[in-house]
Amino acid sequence: MACVLHSSRTLGAVALAALAVAGGGGLAGCSSGGGSPKAESELTEEATERSEEAAQKRQELAEITKDREDLSELESKEREEKAEANAKSREHEAEVKAKKREEHSIKEAKKIEEAAAQKIKRREAEAKAEREKLLAKTKKREAAARRQHEREAAKQGPAATTTPAPVTTPAGQ
Repeated sequence: MACVLHSSRTLGAVALAALAVAGGGGLAGCSSGGGSPKAESELTEEATERSEEAAQKRQELAEITKDREDLSELESKEREEKAEANAKSREHEAEVKAKKREEHSIKEAKKIEEAAAQKIKRREAEAKAEREKLLAKTKKREAAARRQHEREAAKQGPAATTTPAPVTTPAGQ
């Protein structure tokens, strides 16, 4: 069917024309009065021919209608399949984006954890260095105090280490 009808008005007009052709042939056969058998035979042939043409037109219209329904059904299926494909595509894209976001979040969390661990290590190292520095100062002070004590002890001599003798004063004074 090369000719495709696009509106219900056109379809109705074609159906009306087909009925007029079919109906007109029947009226033409009835309008003849009691003519000759040859004329009646021609009229019956014409009527038969017209009725066959009308039947063919009705069949063509039915085929066109069926073709339209089939085409509409196919288009509907195609739209549905395309919508499903688009939905799957969007879902896949969403999954990919979600996975990327998750990976990015994991990387960021690792960076934060590493930064915190490095900060803790740095603070521990600083605290250790401070303790060692304080310990070194304390040892240095203790060593200095020992040396000072030894110097003072060396200045006072051996008597300083023994018990001092009692001091006596003369009796008359």
